[in-house]
Amino acid sequence: MHQEEQRVVGVTVFEDKCTRFPRQKFQQEIMVTFTEHHEGKRNSDLLANAVSLIKESGLNGSDATKAAARVLDKQFRTYRAALTVDKTITTKKRKHLFKGYDELANITKDQRIGATFVVDGHLRDYFQNLADRVIHALSEFEEENV
Repeated sequence: MHQEEQRVVGVTVFEDKCTRFPRQKFQQEIMVTFTEHHEGKRNSDLLANAVSLIKESGLNGSDATKAAARVLDKQFRTYRAALTVDKTITTKKRKHLFKGYDELANITKDQRIGATFVVDGHLRDYFQNLADRVIHALSEFEEENV
């Protein structure tokens, strides 16, 4: 939504995946999902998610209908794939992870975002450590403020 005007300025369809096999995950899951969205096979999913945001924005009537139409318009759509990788995946190799992204036709390169999150060490250990630290911080906050 635009910050000042009540209109949709962009829609991002995204997949964030943690995996030890990022190339396979991109090819076999993310691109399948993105292609379904791009071909209109998941328009009802997009609209269902957008409806609550449109309602919260205060739009109604024809303005809400225009906002919903923009949600389905590829001109306003961006796809973002984010994958975890380990430090052995160099910058050059990271580009290869997203090979085939250009199969989403009739959109610009700027509408296709590929991102990586480098995890040093074992993926599950990293996220368990992160979760433990978050729980600890929340517990401390609750003790001090609630």
